[in-house]
Amino acid sequence: MQTPLSRRDLLGLLAGLSLTVATACVGEDAHDQAERYCAAMVAPLRKNAALAQAFLEFAAAVKRAPLPEDDLGRRFEQAILPPAKELAADAAAVVAEGALAEPHAALAGAWADRAAAYEAMFKAWSGGDVEAFELAAERHNKAKDAEHDAITALNVQLLPFGLKLDHLPNQTG
Repeated sequence: MQTPLSRRDLLGLLAGLSLTVATACVGEDAHDQAERYCAAMVAPLRKNAALAQAFLEFAAAVKRAPLPEDDLGRRFEQAILPPAKELAADAAAVVAEGALAEPHAALAGAWADRAAAYEAMFKAWSGGDVEAFELAAERHNKAKDAEHDAITALNVQLLPFGLKLDHLPNQTG
């Protein structure tokens, strides 16, 4: 024999249903935010990969040292500094919401610090200041570590949505 729902049972059921709907909406909103964020980060991550490649190529050229130091300095100034500054600006322009905001701010900060470290390395190189160059190189290494930590933190936030930032994505894909 079925008994009619009491008013209290009905209110409890409706409250539970409302909570379920609200939770689903928040979850969908967070998922949408995560997808938008990942889409917005495709271009900056590709620029980051290109910058990493340019830096490796520059380092290889320094080791080979077939070019005069002025040419190496110009190559660094042209191939490394502008893309590093552009990447920092691009990252600062990306909107990260909710749980992604803090780790994204850390990533944007790491990329800005790296650009500043490159600038300091160039100035030290140009001025022949070995100590300043070493300090700038140390700052660069700290920025790389901060970048890694920030991307890891972002991926922890993206994992529940089945999403991930590729630290060094394929340039053609």
